[in-house]
Amino acid sequence: MEFSPADLDLISAHRDRLRALDPALAIGAEPPTLELTDHVIRAGGGLALLRHRSADPADPHSAWGPLRTSQLTCWHDGNLSGLVDLVTDAVAAAAAHWRLDASDRETCLAAFSPARDTAVTAALLETGFAPISQTGVLTDLARLAPAHELPAGHTIAPLSEATDEQVLPLIEALGDEEADYLVTYPRPVSPARSLVAEARSSGARTSFVTRSGKRVVGIVTTNEPGTSDDPADKPWFARSTSLARVGYLGLAYVVPDFRGRGVMSSLVTAAHAAQREIGTRAMIADYSVTNPYSCSLWHKTGYRPLHHTWRRRVPVS
Repeated sequence: MEFSPADLDLISAHRDRLRALDPALAIGAEPPTLELTDHVIRAGGGLALLRHRSADPADPHSAWGPLRTSQLTCWHDGNLSGLVDLVTDAVAAAAAHWRLDASDRETCLAAFSPARDTAVTAALLETGFAPISQTGVLTDLARLAPAHELPAGHTIAPLSEATDEQVLPLIEALGDEEADYLVTYPRPVSPARSLVAEARSSGARTSFVTRSGKRVVGIVTTNEPGTSDDPADKPWFARSTSLARVGYLGLAYVVPDFRGRGVMSSLVTAAHAAQREIGTRAMIADYSVTNPYSCSLWHKTGYRPLHHTWRRRVPVS
């Protein structure tokens, strides 16, 4: 299975349009290599790719979505009615692939769209998709927001092995809160311990906790940028942007009783300052659009939407 010459022309024109819409987007030079289980759909003057994936529930990272996903990628000319036809055909193809029963909650269609591509946003909304999360970008880390003064009795300290046991309940609570908004899914193995270990290994100099007295009441973790500006060697989190020297803001949580006091703003300011000190120029963050504590914080902190992640329950065929 291969893309036709007409397909390649459409993909190239689509990428040129996205570069003009948002220079911060990472636009690959080559079309994706097709896999044996891929579905290619041509309708409405556009092109779609469905790539099916299954996750192991024992993998801690599987908590961040349903176990069975069909990832939808569209290339199009901006025509809304044609896009609606294309996405409608893709939904039908996904339903036929999974052969669902009505009780299945672990299967979905997912789409990842540039935030400024209004045509695909409208088409996904019209075909039953819902936005779940955003990937935000802070394009100029040199322009930091002023530090927020911590409440009396609070201190900020680097994340360390000594804080692990106090941090784990916060990560568990973060997962439970995100599950309320259908961003995460309960799994037999909690991801908390592995996520904290990853944070200490990939962002030990730039991740922090807040204490009230001796109690840890907040955490923010970040990943440091890679050492190469070659797109092929970028860390996973930096591959969605054309920007160089990009860090990643990962976990962020404050105990509910301590919210509204500037604790999270202080943590984020400390993390941004530490990233800037090691030469980071921009930051990426993923945050849920359904969580009322999420979008407003990151937009206020200087992040703007780069991509949207969408989900749609696949209908029973």
